[in-house]
This record gives sequence, structure tokens and C-alpha cells, in this order.
Amino acid sequence: FTGKQDSMVFGPVKGVTVTWPQTTPIIYGQSIADSSLGDGVALINGIQVSGTFSFADTSVVPDKAGTYKADVIFTPDDQVKYKTITAKVDVTVKKALLTVTVNNVTVTYGDLVPTYQYSISGYVLGDDITDISGVPAISSLYTPGLAVSYSPIQIIGEVGTLSSNNYDFSFVFGKLLINKKVLTLSGLVGNNKVYDGTTTATVSGKAVLNGIFPGDNVYLGGYPYFTFTSRLAGDNIKITIHGYTLKGLKAANYTLVLPTLYADILPLVNP
Repeated sequence: FTGKQDSMVFGPVKGVTVTWPQTTPIIYGQSIADSSLGDGVALINGIQVSGTFSFADTSVVPDKAGTYKADVIFTPDDQVKYKTITAKVDVTVKKALLTVTVNNVTVTYGDLVPTYQYSISGYVLGDDITDISGVPAISSLYTPGLAVSYSPIQIIGEVGTLSSNNYDFSFVFGKLLINKKVLTLSGLVGNNKVYDGTTTATVSGKAVLNGIFPGDNVYLGGYPYFTFTSRLAGDNIKITIHGYTLKGLKAANYTLVLPTLYADILPLVNP
């Protein structure tokens, strides 16, 4: 017998060199199918063998971030002369991103700094709050007595002590709204009068503002006057208060709620 007969390569075979392809990263929660293979080269005795590189199982979902060893197969085009070759190739699994949403808050002027709340979303693979540790750092520029004009104020979230092997964190900031503080008026009493055909009313006492934040410069101003809601004689007729205004450097942080007064309009008795 003379001549040459090629035998099938089973590997590992001396003279076989494979440059396995690079992989693109995936994100924790994604399957190997989300990674792409680059170019690879298979050489046998220095000669490039044509074929394809592919993942052995693209349905695999790595159970943690980091580096996953995926099975990659080289399948030669000529499977009569050559056998397939399998090796482990690194696939980078990046951390998934959780969204930390800082809740909006509404306070009344002068309130203490509230306890800021938040929620976390974006878990994958059935994970939950138990798969992270720590808490975010949440803060704002709000302090008791900060003027209503600064509203809304951004509530900022930062990583703080949050930590996870499989997740990174992004933040959606919240807003803090400051409502005006309500001041009430006390110290006034409606005066009875004898029917005179008008709704004019009078009061006794001294008007006192209640609820001012300590140290604020706020006081009553305006030109108050008072009217009955009816001009007819009767008992406990409502008196409406008009004309009071708030004055002072911090007046814009307040709204005034006036009390309701009552008095009698006595019948006019002709002698």
C-alpha cells in the first residue's frame, strides 16, 4: 500500500491550538444567550480549521454576579476529519441595577425634620430585600423654620451603607413641600347690640395670634371691622371678622384663620 490516509482528530492532539473567542458581558438576571462570542481560531498543525464557536447551553442564567465559566464548543465544518472541541470560557456577569426611590414628603412650616422613607425596585430571579444589606443615606436642606419660599426642596439619596454582591444602586430623588402654618386668633368676644337696622357689629377684648414659630417676627395688621350676618333681631347671630392681615418679616410663612363670633341683636323697644 502506498499513499496517505487522513485520520479523525479526537483531541487533545499534538499540534492543535485553539484561540477561544472573547465574550461580551451580561447583567445578573440575564441568560448566557445575552452574551455574544467574538472571533476564535482553531489551528491544527498550523493550519486554520474552519468552523463555528457557540455556547453549549444559552439558557443558563448565572446565579451570581462576577465571572461565569461557560461551556463553548468549536464545531468544525468538516466533522468527518475533525471532532468538536469544548472548553470553559469566562463570561463577565455585571451587577444588576436596583432603583432606590426616595418618597416625597409634605411638612408644615416649623415642623421637625421628618424621617425620610424610600422604596427599592428592580429585583431579579426572585430576589428581595434580604439580598441586600445596609440602608441608604437620605437628606435634604430642610430645617425647622426654613421659609416656605424654598419649597420644593430636593431630598437626596446616596448609597450610604447599602451593599449587595449582585446589585448596584441608582436613585430617584424626592421632593419636600412646605405648607404654610395656620395661625389662629383668640381673645375677642362679640358684643350684643340693640336692633338698629344695620349689620354693624362690635367686639371686646384684645386679638391674640396663636401658633407662631418661636422667634418669628409676625404680628397682626390691617383695619379690622365686624359685621353680623343678619340685621334682624335674634339670638347668637354670627359675626364675621374682616380686615385683619399678617405683618412681619416671616408673615409669608403663615395663613390666618379667623374665629367665628356670636352675639345677640336685641329687639328695639319703643317707650
